[in-house]
Amino acid sequence: MREEVGRILKLVEQGRLKPEEAADLIEALNDARPAGESAQSGTHQSAQSENSGAPPPPPSDPDSPPPPPADGGFFEKIGRIAEETFKGFNWQQIGDSIRTQTQRGMSELRKALDELEREGWSITLKGKHEARLEHQLPFPLQSGQTLRVHIPMGDAHISGGDSEEGRVETRVLLRGSDEDAVKARAQEWTLMIEHDEQGAIIKSPEPSPGVHERVDLQIHVPKGVHVEIETTRGDAHIAHTFATAKVNTISGDIHAEHLRGHLSLQTAEGDAHVAHAEEGELSVDTKRGDIHIEHCRHDSITLRTAHGDVHAAPMATEVLTIEAIKGDIHVELQWAIKKQVQLSTVSGDIHLSAPDGNDCRITLDSISGDIACELPVREKQEEARRWTGVSGEGHGELRATTVSGDIFVGLIATETF
Repeated sequence: MREEVGRILKLVEQGRLKPEEAADLIEALNDARPAGESAQSGTHQSAQSENSGAPPPPPSDPDSPPPPPADGGFFEKIGRIAEETFKGFNWQQIGDSIRTQTQRGMSELRKALDELEREGWSITLKGKHEARLEHQLPFPLQSGQTLRVHIPMGDAHISGGDSEEGRVETRVLLRGSDEDAVKARAQEWTLMIEHDEQGAIIKSPEPSPGVHERVDLQIHVPKGVHVEIETTRGDAHIAHTFATAKVNTISGDIHAEHLRGHLSLQTAEGDAHVAHAEEGELSVDTKRGDIHIEHCRHDSITLRTAHGDVHAAPMATEVLTIEAIKGDIHVELQWAIKKQVQLSTVSGDIHLSAPDGNDCRITLDSISGDIACELPVREKQEEARRWTGVSGEGHGELRATTVSGDIFVGLIATETF
């Protein structure tokens, strides 16, 4: 549990969780530990007390969480967090910090609104002046080169084909309170396309004060072109390039399909959907959004979300890591588990389906939920909150952990797509 609390606090520091949400999760972690367990009894002796009918002894200090149980591993952390984490926190200081950050946020919001008002903006933008532009430009780009796209706001759609060069279609929306400023910006606005040894760079011109811009791009490139997209607010779509891709957006959804090679996709606020991708590593990270993976085959897959569900089915990989804070995890593996599969969520269910022929040690932990496993195993041990077993020779590892939720591991009949 100490590890889970550490993850939660790190997410707050990174801005992926609000302080009040983190407090709720930490409280849920503390509440999930059964009452009455003490340092002397542990989970094993507590079970003996239940069997004998005698109630477990209360903690010596009612204001302190129970100390660690004796079963080690994950559940040892559950108990150790009581002494080492909760006692170590200055909750008054944390509360003051939350209030200070909230007040600072409201102050910054008021400043931003005042600045917008001085520029003549309103929330609804009614009565404002606007101009719309459309451009279409060809540019040199070959298979194996890299296309980098940088736009502050707007969607970027990139598709691969049999063309021998690149082509970009641009739709621009300019809006502002000053009609002359908008017209002047419309006359001077032009998309910037630069070239270097790596390939091409497409980006918006420097912003003009008082004029709001949205730039939507439809880009066609030859197959085999690597793509990098960076935007502040907007969706990113990449399809049929059969090459690597890297996306970083603060607010927007990510759609990627028919790609090949290393994929790194990050969004702070948005969903991520990846389909028909293969080879190399796949990494998807979203702070608030769902992750959908289907028909993907990679050497390594890492999926992380703070608020959202993860649905990865069907998929094939040797190394799989899925981390969630608030959300369910659903995985359907097409390859037997022979290396490493780690699934963890604080609040949510875990459902994993895998074919037969696995070669791994299996550990399933749930603080408050049911655990079931249909895989054929030996050395099976079932406890109140833990299920362990060995499949095959036990060279690899399957570990699934949830604090509040059920865990189910099922058997599927085939290893192929």
